[in-house]
Amino acid sequence: MEKEVESLLATTIDPKERIRLLALDLEAVCNNGESKGTQFLGALMERLGPVRASLVSHEGGMKVLDAKMQEGGIHLVLDLEGACLACGASPGTLIAIRDDLEADAQIASVSFSRTAISAMPEIVRAWFEAEGDVQIVDV
Repeated sequence: MEKEVESLLATTIDPKERIRLLALDLEAVCNNGESKGTQFLGALMERLGPVRASLVSHEGGMKVLDAKMQEGGIHLVLDLEGACLACGASPGTLIAIRDDLEADAQIASVSFSRTAISAMPEIVRAWFEAEGDVQIVDV
């Protein structure tokens, strides 16, 4: 699966740009007030594992609603966008995004806006809020 992910990403994103974005100091970018810019989002995307291929190939994505430097690192509030909002796999996508980003030492926590789960069927949304171990916030 890793080879397929890398193959897909290599055809859609310049490998040199991927290396540059992965090397970015997230805290420095966040401290410069550029946390809602494309460079910061690109750097976050580079920290995603296989879920990134799903975002790219399904014409979805994520956006940064808030990023604050606090004790322990960056606290993010993210949202899904595009096709990801209405996708039946969005619960798994949110969990994968959270897990991948929180694996980075500079990121302390990842929360999602309520709109990220708004298109889920009611029963899935109720389960996800109770059992998904993902923090949902009103923005």
